[in-house]
Amino acid sequence: MLLGLLPLVDTSLLAVILATRKTRWGWKRCFIRAVVLSGSYVVITTEALSCFKELNRPALVGVWAVPLVLEISWLLYQARSMPSIQWPKLSPRLNGFSLLGWGALGVVLLITGISAWIWMPNTWDSLNYHLPRVAHWTQEHAVVHFATGIEVQNGIGPFAEYIILHTYILSLSDRWANFVEWFAMAASIIGVMLLVESFGGKRTAQFLSAALLVSLPMGIAQATSTMTDYVVALFLLAVAIESVSLYLGNKDLWTIIILGLAAGMAICTKPTNMDTYGNPIGTTKLANVHTNELMTPRGWISNIVRHASLHAGTPWESVNRVILRGIIKIHLLIDLSVDDPRTTSIGPYMFWKPRTEESFAGNSAHAYLYVFVLFFM
Repeated sequence: MLLGLLPLVDTSLLAVILATRKTRWGWKRCFIRAVVLSGSYVVITTEALSCFKELNRPALVGVWAVPLVLEISWLLYQARSMPSIQWPKLSPRLNGFSLLGWGALGVVLLITGISAWIWMPNTWDSLNYHLPRVAHWTQEHAVVHFATGIEVQNGIGPFAEYIILHTYILSLSDRWANFVEWFAMAASIIGVMLLVESFGGKRTAQFLSAALLVSLPMGIAQATSTMTDYVVALFLLAVAIESVSLYLGNKDLWTIIILGLAAGMAICTKPTNMDTYGNPIGTTKLANVHTNELMTPRGWISNIVRHASLHAGTPWESVNRVILRGIIKIHLLIDLSVDDPRTTSIGPYMFWKPRTEESFAGNSAHAYLYVFVLFFM
């Protein structure tokens, strides 16, 4: 089972090597770039082995053992040949606030990690297509199309499942399947802090941004499952980080390479938005279903109000009824049905109290916090 940790060990050692060779990057950037490079390695090796139908345990052990040996050899060489290894400059000395911030983040990661370990994948999406496709690929010794009555198993972006596939074959179990999304959440914490730092945010701003990230209800729920939202969010964060770096004038080759790789893996993980909005690699079918057909002030007001209501639900039905009546009154004032098909792709419109499912959990606490900050601070 421990062989399932080989990808994590290799990625961690790569981050250490980058940190000793590229000290000016800083440890956060070294870590994010190591994750992107390791993800690219997963794609390349998975596709290459699939070409020969050799996607099996011995092959994957070799795939991860070779870089492991090279990384350890390089670190030993550096330790012996250099009087002192140069490490990137770390943050200033930890103070009480930093300890509190890292402690709070650690508690969330610990609790979600325990949940991911104890409970097997049981999300509807996981059992419907995320894990079945992994089992099919394992059986075929290759990532190929297969006969199924659930075509989404063949059609959606595969990258997150590529990583699950590697851990599944290496460990002979789905024990590590939940930890792909969990690791993506943990890495996203570093990514968010680095992005805020790129904009000049100090330590307080970085910790507050990380706290907003890990406290997202949907994120907490998905971090203990095989959903893919955090994986694609991680690579989009990498795209944002490298884009900011380019904007600030850091136009070195590494920035361009990492930007391209991260964008490619984001698309490979979950190309939903690109397909929805009719890009060159997608179709206009989904665009016609989801695009707002009422491009007028009435349509905009309706959509803004209803989108905001997705996060306005409270645990108290009496309060929810007041909010729902307010939404309906606004639509009466603008003379537009709350279920108008021109602004509603899937109806009827429904107002929910806070939910805990991975696909529907809203951010009520965050929404009310934003409103408070907007009007009172």
